[in-house]
Formats: sequence, structure tokens, C-alpha cells
Amino acid sequence: MIKKKILIFIPILIIAIVLIFTWSDFIGGYYLARMKHYAGLVLFLIVSILFFIDSKIALVGTGIFLLCATINLIAITTAVSVFTINIFPLSFLPIQPLSFGILVIYLIANGSSLIDIYFNYKESKANKKNPPET
Repeated sequence: MIKKKILIFIPILIIAIVLIFTWSDFIGGYYLARMKHYAGLVLFLIVSILFFIDSKIALVGTGIFLLCATINLIAITTAVSVFTINIFPLSFLPIQPLSFGILVIYLIANGSSLIDIYFNYKESKANKKNPPET
């Protein structure tokens, strides 16, 4: 259990370090924060609190947070830089590279735990529909 909490904590720690640098720039007056930055800070605080309450919810919440940051719904960096993938006339979602990198680290570190949570959820859902005979 301690190992799983450490694996969850690694992406949260990386995000915290990035947010500290980002908000020190905002407080120092070098940049102006936008709504995406405020949303990122508030959602990060929620995920951080969930880490101490329930690690499974924090694990899923961190993934949702990083997915939102990757597809540019929230911002964790001062300057929001994005890139898009264009295939002929089609343009896909804008992706923030730093958030995408943290998401990849998160998925590598916590992929097996996420799969376990998913299968436990499916199993409990199936048991509710068809309770085991005793």
C-alpha cells in the first residue's frame, strides 16, 4: 500500500513543483493569471486533499486532472504552449507538452493500479446485478 501511495505521489509532486513556479511568477507580477490557471490550482488542491482521504479516488482524480491539463482545459504552466496534430485538413485537439509528459509518467507508474480499479468496479457492478448464491 505504501508503494502505491508513493507511485500516486510522484505525479502529484511534479505538478506541485510546476504550480509553485507558475504561481510565484504570477505573485511576482511577471505574468497575469487567467481562468485556466485558477481552475488548475483549485482542481489541484482538490486532488491533493483527496490523496490524504482516499488514495483510489486521488489516483483517478489525478488522471482526470492531467487529462484536462493535456487537452488545454486547465493550465499548470505560466505560458500555455500547445501543439496540434494535423493530418491533411483535419486538426486534432491542442495538447500541452508538459502536461502530456506528466500524464505519460503517471500512466507508466500507475497503469496497473488503474486497471485493478477498473476491474474491481466492473466486478462489483456485476455482483450487484447477479448476487452470488449462498
